[in-house]
Amino acid sequence: MTEKIAIFIDVENLTSWVKNDGPAQIVAEMSTIGQSIVRRAYGNWSNSHLQQLQLGLVQQGFELIHNYHPVSGKNSSDIQLTIDVMEHALRLRDVRWFVLATGDSDFSPLFRKLREIGKEVVGVGPKSPLSECVKTSCSRYIYIDLKTDTDADKERKQSTLDDAIDLAEKVFRAFGRPVPCSAIKDAMINIDSSFDEKTLGFRSFTDFLKKVDTIKLHFDPQTCVWTAHPASDSSLQGTEAVSVSSIEESVSREELYRRLLRKRNWRTVPKDVLLDVYKQVLILGPKSKTELKDILSSTTNASLTDINKALSILHKANLILTTSEDAQEEKLLRAVEKADFVRDVDIALLTRLLSALQENNMAEEPEVIRNLLYGSYDDKQLSDLIAEAKMLIKKEAVQEAIADDFVSAA
Repeated sequence: MTEKIAIFIDVENLTSWVKNDGPAQIVAEMSTIGQSIVRRAYGNWSNSHLQQLQLGLVQQGFELIHNYHPVSGKNSSDIQLTIDVMEHALRLRDVRWFVLATGDSDFSPLFRKLREIGKEVVGVGPKSPLSECVKTSCSRYIYIDLKTDTDADKERKQSTLDDAIDLAEKVFRAFGRPVPCSAIKDAMINIDSSFDEKTLGFRSFTDFLKKVDTIKLHFDPQTCVWTAHPASDSSLQGTEAVSVSSIEESVSREELYRRLLRKRNWRTVPKDVLLDVYKQVLILGPKSKTELKDILSSTTNASLTDINKALSILHKANLILTTSEDAQEEKLLRAVEKADFVRDVDIALLTRLLSALQENNMAEEPEVIRNLLYGSYDDKQLSDLIAEAKMLIKKEAVQEAIADDFVSAA
């Protein structure tokens, strides 16, 4: 039986997206699930900015619902859309999927109510702190941020990829056994409704899983099913366990370095998020981790996941310290003010990367390393930075050796 779908768009909140053929993309995306029998677009169509969008929406089969705003600056489409969605949900019982393209308006109660009455909800909107809250009430969440090729966008994409790999590993460990790849994807979407391998640049989910070096894939030609196995599983004939040496030839050197960093619990976060979090923590003064995350969620544009990663990086770079050692008191975190704090972050990154390279008998490649750092360095500065990181690694090794000797003597 073909699934029936209803699509509702708050055009006034998503004008740029509508102008860039967003509705057509959503209709095409949902066609893989079923038939869109309801298509409605809401706005004040007497507004000159919206009038130019009418033809494209009509050509896509959308019914234009006019909302006149008696008070300037007030968007009455929010309420009308909410009423219509619930009316359709209760009247058209065979419509199981509701797509709500609503932008930054807080429709969380509507999303939750639809889920309560057994509907599948697809949220559509830009990535923002609010969308991070809304997406937990959705079966799927589709980000509509326009794709560009700026360095900041590339950093965000890499950070999102790292998060997706972490989630895939977490889900696979929870199964504790070989499972069909489709089961991993379903579990990932249940946890993070915005996951979509295509937005990360992969043609298929199996292509994405090939990036996860703790998982290896096996295809059964009889059932035409891909199955995920632990990388250490050597029971499959003709398949070798994945290791640094076996993946080295199949991935770029930069990707290999990133994998080594992930094994050292170093997670990528966009530079602008790192800068913003550091500045905010400096201003806030000593706070508990819970307080910090709550405040940062409302004062920055970063997701909670990125905030957690930024705090972790700053802690690893000794730029955030714990102020209380008393086990009876709640520990407070405070930032250490440094003019060139980015250099401290890069040193912390380098010590982990260079240690991993040494353990795997691999030589460092400065030009590849340069792409991973947050700061900008000329050749001499980069050479000095690598040398300083190597000295720290040696110092830590000596300290560990002394500690081991002390324990042995005791």
